[in-house]
Amino acid sequence: GFARGMEFSAVEQGEDFVTLELRENEQTLAHYPFSFSLQVTHRLLEDGFSTAFSVRNTGSAPMPFCIGGHTAIRIPEGYRFEDCELLFDEAEEADSHLLSPEGIILHNGRRPMLKGDRIALDYGTFAEMDTVIFSMLRSGKVALRHRQTGWGVQLDFHEFPMVAFWTKPGAPYLCLEPWQGCAAYDNESGKFEDKPFCTVLQPGEEKELSYTFCLE
Repeated sequence: GFARGMEFSAVEQGEDFVTLELRENEQTLAHYPFSFSLQVTHRLLEDGFSTAFSVRNTGSAPMPFCIGGHTAIRIPEGYRFEDCELLFDEAEEADSHLLSPEGIILHNGRRPMLKGDRIALDYGTFAEMDTVIFSMLRSGKVALRHRQTGWGVQLDFHEFPMVAFWTKPGAPYLCLEPWQGCAAYDNESGKFEDKPFCTVLQPGEEKELSYTFCLE
């Protein structure tokens, strides 16, 4: 996407929150020919934080969009990545989508990844797959947890149809990413609105999505 590389403007702030906004400009229109307002509100909570997206179509034609988070959670110093796991709030039997070397999702590429409610973390998985991607899970929450100490951070992603996990092998963090829409598929029609889980807003329509991270 293009928004992550753009400079947002602060439009409102308080003691525990800030709202940032991005609107169309010459750079965005070169990649995404729509008029829009994207507001992102980050809010501190007693035991974590929330991020809320508000996307509004300010143009005169239907506007397709996809959006997602890319939040990295650092593994505490002294803890090994391999001693951590992902713990889902429902038992699952789900495959991960697979990517091409160019980062394109393979429409017929799947790998069994989640059977039960947890996945043990291993840098080798991310060296081989780059990103673990699930769609339409039963779960709406997932925790990054250290097995020996019980330390954990939980993501509530129930408003999003996809969730992904990424790290750079050897790095002391894991990205937990709620997605509304996703990267390109290798069999796409070429129409943005045909992308899986793409949302189309009519002129003047607005869509709000939010996710929360909390200590367990």
